Amino acid sequence: MLAPVPLGDKYASNTDFKFMPPARAHPSAVRTPPPPPPAAVRTPPPPMRTPPPTMRTVLPPPRRRTEVLPLTKRKGVPLGVRFHSQHGDDGAELQCIEPYGTAWRHGLRWGDVICQVRLVATGQEWQLSSGEDAAHVLRPAIGRLELTIRRRTITPEDRAAMVIQSHLLGVHCRKTIRLRHASATVITASWRRWCAVMDARALRLDAIEDRAVETIQGAWRTRIRRWERRLAIEYLQERTRAFVAELRTGKRARKRRCIRAPPTLFDDL
Repeated sequence: MLAPVPLGDKYASNTDFKFMPPARAHPSAVRTPPPPPPAAVRTPPPPMRTPPPTMRTVLPPPRRRTEVLPLTKRKGVPLGVRFHSQHGDDGAELQCIEPYGTAWRHGLRWGDVICQVRLVATGQEWQLSSGEDAAHVLRPAIGRLELTIRRRTITPEDRAAMVIQSHLLGVHCRKTIRLRHASATVITASWRRWCAVMDARALRLDAIEDRAVETIQGAWRTRIRRWERRLAIEYLQERTRAFVAELRTGKRARKRRCIRAPPTLFDDL
């Protein structure tokens, strides 16, 4: 329902518009606001699975200062070690170790001190006080040995030397990797070229063999055709001779004698 429009005092009506009820809209035209969207519920992340015991990172135990090292010494094979010759009660200190020797492969390093040697076969033990005692005991020893050694304490100078050595090894590895990459590229290119040359040679030989085979097949086919013609002619001749002989001497010859000769066309003349 439209509200009346005021037209001034001249056109005003006696109806008081202040007390008119407000217009009401149709119920179908009333639009209800949509419901607010539900608040987003954040689901907690799944709990992290603990790795199995076999995959857990297990740090190795700290290196013991004193340990027993089993060692097998063969007859005629030296240990590859040298000792300091000073005397004392601390044992025999290793002066140098031959790389990749028996002692080096069993874990002995420079600076280790061998305090005791035990021969497993007899159970005899020797306490070492110097390098001379170690040489006197270890030279004739053969078989299974157990060495009681005291590891050398790593100093800051040793750590610095290991860092420098690792950096030098890294530089050397990178340089050698570049050289190996270049060498591998050259070898691969040469190999591919050789393979291409061999393939071309094989294709050329195959073409020559194919032409030779085609030539041989052509000559053989020509020869076969000649023999086929000759055999065909001989077969025809043989069959013709047999047919003529049968006409002369066989049943067909008697039939020909019984056939009356046709009348002569020149009798009336």
